[in-house]
Amino acid sequence: MDRRPRLKDLAGERISQYGRVVICHPGHDFVLFGFPAYDPVPPPPPSTVNESFVATSSSATPEFADAHEESTVPSRITASSRDPSVTGTGGVNHRLVLDACRVITNNQDGYLTTDIGGAERVLASTITLPCGRYYLHLDNPSTRTCYKIVTNFAAWEFPRSLPAHWQRHLSGDEEFRLQQDFASVSPSRMSEVVRNADKECVVSGFQHSLQTAHILPKEEHVWFHRQKMAFYCYNDVAGLDDTANGVALRSDIHLCHDRHTFVFYPCEPDDYVLYIVVMGEGDYAQLLHRRPVTMPKRVSNNFLYARFAYNIIHHLFDPGFWRPFAYGVPHSAVMEVKAQKKTGSIGQAAGLADIPQEEPSACDTARATGDDIEMKDDAVHDSPQHPDTSTSIESLPELIQETEEDEAYNKSWHEHFPDYPDIENPPDTSDIQIWTHPDNPRIARLTKTYRASHPQIATSSAGLPLHDTTPAFHFDD
Repeated sequence: MDRRPRLKDLAGERISQYGRVVICHPGHDFVLFGFPAYDPVPPPPPSTVNESFVATSSSATPEFADAHEESTVPSRITASSRDPSVTGTGGVNHRLVLDACRVITNNQDGYLTTDIGGAERVLASTITLPCGRYYLHLDNPSTRTCYKIVTNFAAWEFPRSLPAHWQRHLSGDEEFRLQQDFASVSPSRMSEVVRNADKECVVSGFQHSLQTAHILPKEEHVWFHRQKMAFYCYNDVAGLDDTANGVALRSDIHLCHDRHTFVFYPCEPDDYVLYIVVMGEGDYAQLLHRRPVTMPKRVSNNFLYARFAYNIIHHLFDPGFWRPFAYGVPHSAVMEVKAQKKTGSIGQAAGLADIPQEEPSACDTARATGDDIEMKDDAVHDSPQHPDTSTSIESLPELIQETEEDEAYNKSWHEHFPDYPDIENPPDTSDIQIWTHPDNPRIARLTKTYRASHPQIATSSAGLPLHDTTPAFHFDD
């Protein structure tokens, strides 16, 4: 048998550029996040004219362009000469970095500079940022260098409207057909329907080893409900298992997705590319970086933007350092997460160790620790508004002792069923026998007390009240 040549490089081309683009907070001179620089950088023009950046103007937003498209990158922003740790010949898309900055500051507009003082702005027309260290300044003069950041996805507020380049516009007929096709899909059928609709991996085009990937992770259902994201679903009761929140991916690419290796990023009005945003994934960068994605019209651009934000926040540099300067998570969300952690119905994505519940000044240098957070939470539970519900039933004798009402109930029960003895702890036996243990008012009191101490038993895995929490049978019925 003649052998074919060994498979060496599926990508067909090599990414030779490498390095990092690092974004820093000017108020602390500390790193916020960084990206691997896999994009080629065009040579700077002979001369440049200084421009101002207006983040709210779409015309001032750098385009996501091909690497060979001309770019007005001033030679002075090759900051790698000042910081050997970010040396490299590659770059990162400027607009993507600005989107990441907008997320990390909870939807505030800003601009990048190459100096901590903010005098040397990056030109608005710059398409690719060369390797180097940059500083994020906000447009608001009062918070330009003294601003809070988002360290936990639970604290991020979904914007009222998406940036213009994230918006995909469907015709009325397209929206009607999509609603007809997917409104009746139940959560249990979501995975199958998505794979059948997409038919192939939206990234690689492979038709085998397909899996359905949730764009916004299922663990973030608390955030999903708090932000009213069901508005963007076809089936508004499906939650994160709606078909608008799923795509078909090849199994290994699905694993990369779960590792937050890449984001789906808008390239043209209706096109997306896969963009690698983490270091250490060189093989997949060669294979997938900036490859076009066949994004189904079924998929909500709102979920795609939320997942972009989720990945950016997940890759924040040293969250422990930033915790004292972070946006606080709403108290109700923290309590819901804690209740669901007790029942094991929530994953690691919403862990409490990195959720600040208070909002210290962004310029306050006092550090908060995880122990501080837990102590504050304990104080909340012991307050009059949140009484301690951990008291054991055994410590309340009035609940255990039978009353005259209980005795009357038992007597009435046995008058109706005289052949069935009342056995509280029936013996193990192979004989076929019937015993009873009446659900008298004492049992109802115990049940009510237990439910008050353990409210999570009356909620679904999504943290919502169950449809019916009453006993199935009453003797008085």
